[in-house]
Parts: sequence; C-alpha cells; structure tokens
Amino acid sequence: MNKTSRKQSILDYIKIHESVDIKELHERFNVSEATIRRDLNELDLAGDIKRVRGGAFVETEDIEPFSLPRSTVHHDEKKRIGRAAADLVADGETIIISTGTTTEAMIPFLSEKSGLTVITNALNIAFKLSYYQHIRTIVLGGILRHQENDLLGHITENALTGLVASKLFRGVRGIHMRHGYTATDMTHVRTDKKMMEITQDLIIVADHSKFSQIGSISLAPISAAAVIVTDYEAPVDLVKQIEQEGVQVISA
Repeated sequence: MNKTSRKQSILDYIKIHESVDIKELHERFNVSEATIRRDLNELDLAGDIKRVRGGAFVETEDIEPFSLPRSTVHHDEKKRIGRAAADLVADGETIIISTGTTTEAMIPFLSEKSGLTVITNALNIAFKLSYYQHIRTIVLGGILRHQENDLLGHITENALTGLVASKLFRGVRGIHMRHGYTATDMTHVRTDKKMMEITQDLIIVADHSKFSQIGSISLAPISAAAVIVTDYEAPVDLVKQIEQEGVQVISA
C-alpha cells in the first residue's frame, strides 16, 4: 500500500472509530509507529483530523446516518469481536453481514481485504461499507424495519435467489444450550434463515451479555453455527458446553 492509499485508509478508519491510538494503527496497518505519527501529523495539518498525544480523533457535530442507539453498549467488546470476526474472512470471499451493531463493528477491519464481496440487508452496514470502494457491496432490497434500519421480508428473500456466500455473520438476542440462537423478530429470522440456506458457514458474533439469554423466536440450534465470536467475559462453563457441540468459540 503506497503512502497516499495508506493515509486515506487511516483517515477512513479514524472516521469510523472516531478516536484511535498510535499502537492500534500500527497493528492495523503494519507500518512503524514513526510512520503512523508522520501520517497523523500530515492529516492534522490538512485539517482532516485532530492530533492528540498518543493518537488522533475526528470532530463531528452531525448525527451519523443509520446509527443505532445501542451501538455504544459494550462498545469495546464489540470492537474486539469485530476485529476477530474480520480475521475469519479471506481475500476473494463472498460473505453476508446481517443486521446489528456487533456485525457493524467488523467493517473497519475488512478494509485491507482484496477481492471481497459483501452482501447485506442492513443500511448501517451498507453505509459503513461505502467508505471502502474496493469492497464490492450488494445491498438487498426489502421492507424497511425502522428501529433497526434493515430490510426484510419476501423482497429481501427473493433478492437472495441465485446468490451464494461462504460465511454469514449474524448477531443474536440470546445464546442458550437448550433453545439455541434466538431473536425477537419473526420476519428477521425468516429472512436470515434464507441467508443461511445459501451460506456454507454460520458465524455468530455476540458479546458476553447474550449468553444464557433467550429471545422469543428460535433461529437455529447451537450446533448450526461453525463459529461463535465473543469476548473474554463469556461464561466459561457455557463456552465449554458449546464447544462440545462442535462449535468453535473465539474469545476476543
């Protein structure tokens, strides 16, 4: 990645995360901390960011389009989960990213993937992906669910016809050994079950608060997922039970 591309990627990353530190950018972009400092200084001089000791941030008075109120809940955990989930994506893959704030946290960490195609029915996901012109994005149509800014129903399901994906990343309302993965909206579940039909692997992304919780509608049994990506506060006993079902659990 040349300097111009790197600086643009750093700027995009900061815009999405709002504030970052030098170590984080060093690890993300695999260049020296001295190089990161120079890039940040130049972006600061250009007026694109605000430089502070140890990092940088962006100032905005605007409300970000399609933001969901719960995006600030367990923010740090979601960020770590997003990074770990993105690490499961290989160059050249076609993946589906479903509705949610935890799935949304993946997007910045997909920025250096090449040949990636993302299918989504979520407006917040599509908006975040608009920062990355090199990621081919397929936005499914459907009926707008206002409280979640996603598109659902038979139009969405019909739009999936003919598509194939390697992985589906999906958040859930609850993870329970008896009741499996649960949600709270029937239309959402029906749409995501259609997504599961065209996908090789279901990957659940959920912070520790979702374990032992139960939503009102069943999505799938525990064994249906290939991987659960969670944070290190997930209950150890339940994680062991899930792993005995053949599901890989990654704690970030």
